[in-house]
Amino acid sequence: MLALIYTGLLPFLIIIGFVAAAIYWVYHKEERPKKKLNIKKIPPAFLEALKMLSEDVSRRN
Repeated sequence: MLALIYTGLLPFLIIIGFVAAAIYWVYHKEERPKKKLNIKKIPPAFLEALKMLSEDVSRRN
């Protein structure tokens, strides 16, 4: 350990360790479970959004 300190290699080894840890962390993250898309809820929500849009437009006139 003292030899690394005296030769100046210790900071480089620490930096290389942090870079390796960051690369490992980026590429080995756990995959999150994908949410299922509920198709039954999409049309009512879309129709409600259209209704609100038409109400907003009629208020502006």
